[in-house]
Amino acid sequence: MTETVETSTAGGTSEGPADRKGGAGKAGTTERKRSKGLKIERLYTSAGVHPYDEVTWERRDVVMTNWRDGSINFEQRGVEFPDAWSFNAVNIVTSKYFRGAVGTPQRESSLRQLIDRVVLTYGKAGREHGYFATDADAEIFEHELTWMLLHQVFSFNSPVWFNVGTPSPQQVSACQPYDALVSSPAGLIPIGRLVDDQAIGAKVFDAHGVTRVLAVKANGRKSVLRIHTKAGHALDVTADHLVWKSTGEGTGRFVQAGTLQPGDQLEWHRRDSYGEAEIDPREIAEAALAGWLQSDGFVGQYATGTNRSLTIEAMTVTDAERAWVADAVRRLFPDVHSHEQKVETQDKVIDCRRLRLYGESLRSFVERWQLLVRGPAMEVPPHHLYTAPLPVVAAYLRSVFQAEGYVSARERSTLVGVDMVGEQLIRGLQALLGRFGIFARVSFKKRRAAGARRRNLAPRHPVSRRPADLRRRDRLHRPGQGRQTGA
Repeated sequence: MTETVETSTAGGTSEGPADRKGGAGKAGTTERKRSKGLKIERLYTSAGVHPYDEVTWERRDVVMTNWRDGSINFEQRGVEFPDAWSFNAVNIVTSKYFRGAVGTPQRESSLRQLIDRVVLTYGKAGREHGYFATDADAEIFEHELTWMLLHQVFSFNSPVWFNVGTPSPQQVSACQPYDALVSSPAGLIPIGRLVDDQAIGAKVFDAHGVTRVLAVKANGRKSVLRIHTKAGHALDVTADHLVWKSTGEGTGRFVQAGTLQPGDQLEWHRRDSYGEAEIDPREIAEAALAGWLQSDGFVGQYATGTNRSLTIEAMTVTDAERAWVADAVRRLFPDVHSHEQKVETQDKVIDCRRLRLYGESLRSFVERWQLLVRGPAMEVPPHHLYTAPLPVVAAYLRSVFQAEGYVSARERSTLVGVDMVGEQLIRGLQALLGRFGIFARVSFKKRRAAGARRRNLAPRHPVSRRPADLRRRDRLHRPGQGRQTGA
């Protein structure tokens, strides 16, 4: 899940009322304090009947295999579940949430053990901290919670099942740093913004399609792993964040990110993120011109000379490029003074032109698209492109790839790529391509002269006959290289 679910944390060392010593007066004081706690009413359960006694239990064997070669990925036989539970639900809970090493007496083997571990831990903590008015209310709380989990009315998020009631730290939520991008129908949204906006109910994508944010919480500061893949993707998550470890086409299981090893494979899911804003032709023109100026242009103010106004310059070398840039300029700045000049080049066949515009009327456009930042300092594409409608993003990417990109014909395929100096910028382009469902690889090249590292981005568009939820597997390169602190 992409959302961070808020739950209570078990713990505490204070004594419960049953452990207190003293006479009737002190007992009365304790009961008066507890009377301020929660009164719980039964909704699903009946007094005197435990929820476990209302279902039929059976033993099952969980054997998960790789469909390609039949090898066993996971095996635990004789696990106990209600007979109404689906095959898939049993497999997920057994392989993902049961604690203890498989094949040892410490391994959980029944859904009862799993539910009791969590529910009774919360019940104990509630008693110790005075959450319940009476012990009877605490028991009703435990029975109602058990019934809802047993009948799949709801489920805790994974860190609760992983940690609560075990010797592990009682962390009950997994998280990502503030700027980690969450894929949604509206575009790519920083997870921190979802928390700031209390975006309960917001639509986001998971591995199966669209889901909704249930709850959000800022979890403070904690260690964050940066996972690098061979294709150049980077994933920043806490060690207990769940990721899908692929074992073949359509097979695998969720594991904690901290357990990944070099050579493991992750799945990349194709999701077309169209954006929800209205499509504005002017914004498309702005994106086209901004992409061109970032890639093969100049934006700034000359310190000397007769003209010291804010200036933008765009270079073109073909009639098609010239028409593309000129159309954007005509739409955006029909009344701004401009000047076109032919530029001499060694190759006389090339018709190189420089289009120059002056004036303070350019200022708002330049600042909105962050065009005064140049070279390696260009950290990321303009942030609003992450949620802009796809035609706007397409115009920006078209300019970048036309001005800085290349095409390389190979024996079995054709490579389309772009080279830039800024690593964060190239990763931003990779994320924008992902909004179209285009898988792209990032590589690094070292220039001989200056020793600087250039980043290469090579998108690979899925073939049209593949399904819309196309998945690609990507091998891990260097998991855990670099640590960050995030919310």
